[in-house]
Amino acid sequence: MKKTPFIVAIIIALVLIVGGLTYFFAIRKANAPEATKDFHADTASTTISSNTPSIYSLPQNQNEVTYFCTEGTLSVNFVNSTLPTSRVLITLPSGKTVTLPQVQSGSGIRYEIGAGTSNSVEFDSEGENAFLVENGTQTLTNCLAGTNKKLGNALSTFTDQSNLFSFSYPSSVTISGSGIGYSSSWMVNTTVLGMILAKATLPSSFEPKTNFANAVFTVGTSADPTALADCLSNTSGDQSIKGTSVTINGTHYEKFISMDVGAGNIYQTTSYRTLKNNQCYAIEYTIHSVNIANFSSDQGISTFDQTKVENLFEGIVQSFTFL
Repeated sequence: MKKTPFIVAIIIALVLIVGGLTYFFAIRKANAPEATKDFHADTASTTISSNTPSIYSLPQNQNEVTYFCTEGTLSVNFVNSTLPTSRVLITLPSGKTVTLPQVQSGSGIRYEIGAGTSNSVEFDSEGENAFLVENGTQTLTNCLAGTNKKLGNALSTFTDQSNLFSFSYPSSVTISGSGIGYSSSWMVNTTVLGMILAKATLPSSFEPKTNFANAVFTVGTSADPTALADCLSNTSGDQSIKGTSVTINGTHYEKFISMDVGAGNIYQTTSYRTLKNNQCYAIEYTIHSVNIANFSSDQGISTFDQTKVENLFEGIVQSFTFL
């Protein structure tokens, strides 16, 4: 008995079955809805390829940080810290919100969009300090991360982002950082490098039509061995200046007052210093005034009320607390 017709029939049946299945899945694929794209991946690719800042609603699980800058406050939401979708959503003082993807940076962290165009926006941060660049110009400088709590119409309390310290200040004072990196301006009369952790500035408008220029309060620190050795000593070179031991909110300080005069300018610095956790901390305020003799009588400039300024900054110092 020949098996050829039987084998041929089996082959034909298999061909029909395979063809039917192929047609079924092709029809199903054609009628199926388009797959939903991953929101974060799509957002990142769109943002990177665009030459202008994109505006998005805030995603879930955001990490919002407020920066206090010389020119005003900056609200930043750090989203998706894992590359390549890491980005920040920034709310500018104008109220405009922009989204910036993270890009390569030599130091610190940089987020940027529209590089090389007339619509570029760049946000650079390192530690708790940052700055914002728009169209190649820094528009928000000396930005410092922290929180602010209103105590009433006249006072607020600033707490640094690391929750290391806090202090209260009046509305006439502006909170900011002092730039990214190390400098010798963390403490008066030193060449040793350290960092300024916070800065509060009182402008000349506090006492208009006087010889008052400005006053600055700083919280500085250094772990340099020389700084630790000199922390509780007079560093001005004037041996007539003696330290005074004081206690503020449970912390012991050595208090020094020094004067620097030059080119018609007068700088009086009151410095409170303490050693804590192998760091030298300098809590200081410097009052800058102009020699009243530099003004002609027809300018109507009077001598500023130094006691009023000192009382304001002593209030800030007395509120300073290590947390």
